[in-house]
Amino acid sequence: MKDLVSVVIPAYNAADYLEACLNAVCAQSYTNLEVIIINDGSTDDTHTIAERYSRYDSRVTLIETENYGAAAARNVGLERATGRYVTFVDADDIPNMDLVEKYVGAADRFGNDASLIMVGMNWYNSANLNKKYENHLLKAEDGYEVGKEYLIGRNKTHYLVWLMLFNFVTNKLYNLEEINKNNIRFRNEIKNGEDLTFNLDYLESVPGGYGMVNEPLYRYIRRSEESLSLIYYPRCIEHTKKIYKELLEYVSKQDGCTEDDKMVIAATGFTDWVSRLTALYYCEDSGMSRVQRLRRIRREVNGSEFKTILEDIRKAGKISNLRYKVLRTGDFRLFLALRKLYRLVK
Repeated sequence: MKDLVSVVIPAYNAADYLEACLNAVCAQSYTNLEVIIINDGSTDDTHTIAERYSRYDSRVTLIETENYGAAAARNVGLERATGRYVTFVDADDIPNMDLVEKYVGAADRFGNDASLIMVGMNWYNSANLNKKYENHLLKAEDGYEVGKEYLIGRNKTHYLVWLMLFNFVTNKLYNLEEINKNNIRFRNEIKNGEDLTFNLDYLESVPGGYGMVNEPLYRYIRRSEESLSLIYYPRCIEHTKKIYKELLEYVSKQDGCTEDDKMVIAATGFTDWVSRLTALYYCEDSGMSRVQRLRRIRREVNGSEFKTILEDIRKAGKISNLRYKVLRTGDFRLFLALRKLYRLVK
């Protein structure tokens, strides 16, 4: 008998997208699934859509919760999941029909050599008229071929981070027994970066490398140009810095870690740090006045930590000269103006 795979789908006000997502999940070529939808306090028709699927497909279970966020919703799904493996799908994304089949096939072939299985991603940006589709895969110039499977050592974590493949949970298959045995859960207090911390907590407990299916089998849909950067909540700046320090510690422990590997992590974390500052700048309901928000941003960009990392990643060639020069001025409004211009013309 084929192993049962649990698919956990948190859904909050996802009525416009949920049906397409569930069609793709329920039509998977690998059929031994349990599909757990957590309706995270939605106020639209999410419940109606999910409930309809649960009536007509016995594999689908609907759980209702108050709105506590994606991390808490996924934890509810983990508590109910009973499969050998678990994977996560966001309600506004669309997995390929053979995603789970490819996951399980790779898991069988790699066995205990792989701590988890990951796949490439297809990013669809509905707001970008010039470049709507972008595949995130192991690169041909680094010796990898599309459609092949690879066992990647943990000393390549920085490379996977740079390719935007590591930080997500939605392009990965996990061993649910190991998750439960080690009581691994999403950190509820984090609302941006909870995927990354889950991966780090999981990898601290489970041995092996990364089994990679080098195909874009998970479609991540970016609904607006600002969706990744304009997320602000109290302490998100502190959380972002803490998360990337944890990631840097993890990468630094791997065999053969170089200074350039560390600079990849530093540059990625710095980009997220700037995104959180951007979110604060535009966040009208942050509990701070515009003057207070600008004061906080100035304190960050003129602080020694920000300036040191900015200089380090410049010397390592991990930031463009224009971006470096603008951020070095400490004038964040100038940076945002040029950022807006770039997004208009790209």
